[in-house]
Amino acid sequence: MEIEVTMSVSTELLRSFVSVGLHLSFSKAAKANGVSQSAISQSIKQLEKDLGIPLFERTTKSVSFTKYGRELFETSVE
Repeated sequence: MEIEVTMSVSTELLRSFVSVGLHLSFSKAAKANGVSQSAISQSIKQLEKDLGIPLFERTTKSVSFTKYGRELFETSVE
């Protein structure tokens, strides 16, 4: 499956996604962006909803990419 990001996806949502991907932590991404952890979490949930796919696997102790999340991250940071 190829992920297609359209112009309707907010730059802010993608910025949050890349930050979580770089830190593999919602709290560290929030701190780096000067926003609350809740704001980062809501941004990621909205992006996943907009794209119709999960981007991260979440546990209480860790965050990791799904297959599609890894693909989008690699495309986003090129």
